[in-house]
Amino acid sequence: MARQFGPSYAEAVSRASVPFLWLCGPCRLRATPERLTERVFRRGLGRGPVIPGPPPTTSRQRLAAMAAEATREAGELDAADFADLCIDTDNRNVAQVAKHIRRRTGGWPVLTP
Repeated sequence: MARQFGPSYAEAVSRASVPFLWLCGPCRLRATPERLTERVFRRGLGRGPVIPGPPPTTSRQRLAAMAAEATREAGELDAADFADLCIDTDNRNVAQVAKHIRRRTGGWPVLTP
């Protein structure tokens, strides 16, 4: 069964005080291993925004494995240093991350579909 994407995530993005940004080069949104683990558990238990990914589960063992995989992948991305810009997202909400990106990119223009 496909996971339904409710209004919570979409509303959070649309309520952001700045519009969604498209950058010309890769921008990596980074989180510490502790924050990644917290997010995996919160979303996995159905307590976070509804986003693409596996359906919620009550298996703490499965969530721990998913968190370990997310942390491993984040380490690989850190080592690859592929992005033109890397933004730490710990302790920032969607609007704060978007504002930080705009500051770091010199106010990159907003593109509309």
